[in-house]
Formats: sequence, C-alpha cells, structure tokens
Amino acid sequence: MDLFASTYLVPVWQLLLLGLTLLGLCTALGLVLKRLFSGRNSNAAFEQRLRDSEKRYEGLRRSEEQYRHLYEASPVGILRILVDGSRVLMGNTAAARMFGYESEADFVERCTPKDIYAEPDQQLELVHALNKEGRVEGFEITIKRPDGKRKIVSLWAHIHPEDGCVEGAVVDVTTARLAERELRDGHLFLQAVMDTLPNPVFFKDRTGRIRHVNKAFEEFMGLERKAVLGKPTSELIPGETLEQWEEADNRLLSASGAAMQRFESWVRTRGSGRRDVVVQEGLVSDSRDKRIGIVGVLTDFTELKRVERRLREAEEIYRNIFENSGLGIFTSTPEGRFLTVNPAMAELLGYETPDVMVAEVQNIAKQIYANANQRELLLASLHRDGEIRDQELEIMRRDGSRIWVSLNIKATLGKEDELIRLEGVAEDISGRKMAEHELTRRATTDSLTGLPNRFLFEQTLERMLAQAKRSGERLAVLYMDLDNFKSVNDSHGHQVGDELLVEMSERIRARLRESDVAARLGGDEFGLLLWNPSDSGVVSGIAAEIVAAVGRPVQLSVGTVNVSVSVGASQYPEHGADARMLVKQADDAMYRVKQDGRNGFRMAE
Repeated sequence: MDLFASTYLVPVWQLLLLGLTLLGLCTALGLVLKRLFSGRNSNAAFEQRLRDSEKRYEGLRRSEEQYRHLYEASPVGILRILVDGSRVLMGNTAAARMFGYESEADFVERCTPKDIYAEPDQQLELVHALNKEGRVEGFEITIKRPDGKRKIVSLWAHIHPEDGCVEGAVVDVTTARLAERELRDGHLFLQAVMDTLPNPVFFKDRTGRIRHVNKAFEEFMGLERKAVLGKPTSELIPGETLEQWEEADNRLLSASGAAMQRFESWVRTRGSGRRDVVVQEGLVSDSRDKRIGIVGVLTDFTELKRVERRLREAEEIYRNIFENSGLGIFTSTPEGRFLTVNPAMAELLGYETPDVMVAEVQNIAKQIYANANQRELLLASLHRDGEIRDQELEIMRRDGSRIWVSLNIKATLGKEDELIRLEGVAEDISGRKMAEHELTRRATTDSLTGLPNRFLFEQTLERMLAQAKRSGERLAVLYMDLDNFKSVNDSHGHQVGDELLVEMSERIRARLRESDVAARLGGDEFGLLLWNPSDSGVVSGIAAEIVAAVGRPVQLSVGTVNVSVSVGASQYPEHGADARMLVKQADDAMYRVKQDGRNGFRMAE
C-alpha cells in the first residue's frame, strides 16, 4: 500500500486538484466569450473560433466530470487544509470516512485538523518538515476519530505558503501497522520464550546462516547475538566436525514431511574451550510446506561425559576390589536372598563359586546365621539406624562348621523408608575370637585347676544375685579352706601341693549340680555358688558331701596324703541382700569352723 501510494496515488490527487482548477477557469472564460459575441454579426473565422472554443469547453467539462468522479470514488483520502490546522478546506469521501465523518460536507464543517492528533507532537513535526522541505512523503500520524477509535495514517502532502494551505493524500495503514506490530510482538514473544530456555537454541536458514539464537546460546558460545546472526554455520563449527554437521543438515532438509534428528558432536566456545554437545534438530516449513530452515537445541554433556568416564573408572576399580578383595562383599534382599557375592565371600562360607552360593542360599537366617533370631535384630537395627558397624556374629559354613565374622552393613531404603537392599562386608575374625576367648579364659580361670578364679566368681555372684532378686529365687554362698594344706606343701614341695589342689578341685566339682559354680579363690581357698536351694538342708547336705569327699585319703606322686576342709555358708535372702555381705557371712562362718577344730561345716547365723 505504501509503494502504491508513493507511485500512483500522489500523482492522482495532484492531477485531480489541477484539473478541477483548470476546468473552473475554462468554464468562466467560455461564459465571458459567449456573452461578448452573442447577438453580433461576426465573420466566419470568428464564428469558427467560437465553435472551436465551445468544443474545447465541452471537452474540458467532460474531463472535469471524469476527474470529479475519480476524486469522489478514490479509495485514497484527498484533502486540503489550512497550515495552522484550524479547518478543512476540502476532502473527498474516503478522507471523510477515514477521519470518522459521514460525508464530505460533515468532514469540512466539523473537523478541526489540529485536534485530530493522538500525539500532539506529531503536528509540530509535520509542520516543521513541510516548512523545511516543502513536502512530506509517507509521514505517519496517529489520529483520533470522533467515535473514539484511533487510526494510523500515512500522509503525502505539499505546502503552499502563498495560500497558507496544505494539500495532499492520506492512506489508512492501521491494518498494516497492526499486523507489523503483531508480527514484531510475536517475534519479541518468541525471542523472550527462547531466552527463558536454559539450553542453547538456534535457527538457521536453508543456506546454513544463523537467523535466531537465544540468550543461552550467546552465553554458551561466548559470543554476542549480533556477532552470530547472519553468519554461516561453518564459522561457528570446528573444521573437524563441519562435515558431520553439513551431512546432518542435508539429511534433514531432504527428508519428507516433519523430520527430526539427534547426534553427538562438539563445538569450541570462547572461554570454556571444547564442549561436547548433543544436537537435537527439527525441520521448519512454512504454510506451503516449503523448507525454510532448521531449528536446533544444544545440550552440553561435557561434564556428564566426565562423570560417566569417572563412573566407569570407579566401576572398574570397584569391580577389581569386589573380585580380588580378601574380604567378603555381598548384597542381599531383606527377605534373605543373596543378590551378589564376591569370590572371597563364597570361599568364606565354603562354596565353590559366587554363583553356586547365590543359587543355594535361599534363606540367609536359617542357612547362614548360627542364631536365626539374630538376623531379625540386625534388620531392626538397619531400619532404625541405616547401617551396622563391626557387628560380630557366629555364622555357619556350607559344611556345618561355625566361624565368627565381623559385619559392616549399609541399608538402602525406599520412599516409604522400607528396606530395599542390604550391602555389606564380612571379615573372618575366628582367629581373633579364639584368641579373645583364650585371653578371657586365662583372665577368668585358674590355670592350675581349670576352675573360675576369684574375678569370675565375684562377677557370677553379682549376676546370680540380680537374677534371684528378679525371680524371687534363692542363692547360697559357700566358702571353704583346706586344712593342713600348708604342711603338705612345706613337706613335699609346691609340685605335690599343686597335685593335691587339682585332685581336691575335681572332688569338689563332682559334688555340684549343673546350675552350681565352683571357683578357686586363691591358695587353698575355694568358693561355691548354689543356685536356688530349696532350704538350708540342701546346702548342708552338699557341704557334708564335700567335707566327706575331701577327707578321703589322696594318692599323690609322693604317696598317700590326708587333708580335710572347713566350710562356711550364707544364704540369700536370710543373711544379706548384697554380694559383699553374703561373702563376709560365709567367710566368718568358715573361720568359726576352723576355731572349733576344723573339718566341718557351719551355716551363718
């Protein structure tokens, strides 16, 4: 419309105004001539000129009608206004309707040009341009119509300073400008949407030139948008990968219908150097299904590749550790099935291979744990704490033998905190456990007789006393000392004395029940703990048996030896409620026996 107005409409309105002016002058001239020569006798030449004049007048009249018709029917607004904008001198129907009036007369009568500007500064700019150049072409104005609507019009006009008026043509470009604005807004919206995307996005035309990029693309490539737009892809892609990109483009552009493709490549960026990318591209076509270009999205997976490489390296390291570790490594289900075991774990439990172990063990609690209830406790701890460290357990091997292991287990929990998987390491500590047991035995057992020593006696007394208090049962404590042991030891030596102590410990132990405990307290002193005797008669009976057994002659390496024993006893709860009191009462009773002549038994009072 702008081109048409500039090349055709402007001459039309100028010709129209010029034609109307000439027609008016010719009409007036014809009337004057007709009056001058009317009624006079004229010669033939003069009459001929008159007839020629009338013909020209008629031609001019018909031209005037044509020009007026064109003026009235023109879709372009044609008008003449005063320079100061105080009134409209003339305007055609198109101009009147464009400015919101029903008719030309209404337009001329009611419109004040200086008041039509939606932006008053535009009037000053227009007058300034007309005064400076004498004319304007395509000068756009936003006008206010009486009905409140606004229009955008484009003006071609000349100023006539001598007449104080401006005349010209005006075209309604509202629709075109709104379309342009909508297109521009759409472009801005599209650009805004693209700029919000976190991934680099680009659009290139069929020739491979970049036409649009988003903010992420600028930041990723380290290039400003203006430095990228219009550039061929070849200037942005390293030469080593350019052939790959060109082949991908050709493949996409030659595809039929909607097409997409995905490939891995790399680009060189400013600041970050080489970056590995996944390129996702799609074919863009217009409404006539003509290929106009390719839109693409880059996903930087440089760090991901590094992570994957590290994961592969870590997996390889883990696999080597898993396969070659001397510790047993396993994963299992909470229900009791092994998922994976390493060779060391299979060997630890006596299986030929990990596969055989995974296949054969269907119930870890029953087939592996020496105490099946221990696994339930272990699972409860895992669910509560998430891991178990240095848990020592006795487990069974495939052949039924038992070993001790130290377990470190970590739990994998689900969304609802349910136990999904167990991952653990098992270490065989049987040797250490045996050493600990031996140390404990040595620390709590008399090395000569094999009986518990004083330390273990006192610990056992405390434990049995606590149990008796909880259950309401009874407990008896017996203290005894061999009579005449010192004379045997002094006469025959320590070796014979040791032989005597070993024999006496066997005789004492033989008289006890399974629930009772005998201990060597030191030298020739022994202690007994009798669990829940029904009454003092039971205590007296056991003491009498021990006195009789000890009093029998003893055959040693040096010959027959005779000794006796003095025994004192106390009972819970009659003689005390704590271990110290019970021991003191039994010891006092034993010394009273010795004072009374030895070789006997006495109950505390």
